[in-house]
Amino acid sequence: MLVIVALRDLIAATIILVPLLSGITLAMIGAAREPRRK
Repeated sequence: MLVIVALRDLIAATIILVPLLSGITLAMIGAAREPRRK
């Protein structure tokens, strides 16, 4: 049972972290490519 709970937590963390990390990465790439707009 403990493995199932750990697996569920891992999946939940992945669902939360992956979009967050990809969003940060895209924002950094976008900031690096484009000149800063005020």
